[in-house]
Amino acid sequence: QALNWSQAAESGQEKRWHSAMSNQVSSVRQCVYA
Repeated sequence: QALNWSQAAESGQEKRWHSAMSNQVSSVRQCVYA
């Protein structure tokens, strides 16, 4: 994951990547606590 993070940061998409990860976590939490 560290390598993927470095590549995302280099391409200037770290914000998009972080947003996508946050959305995934939110979806998982909704499924778990629903």
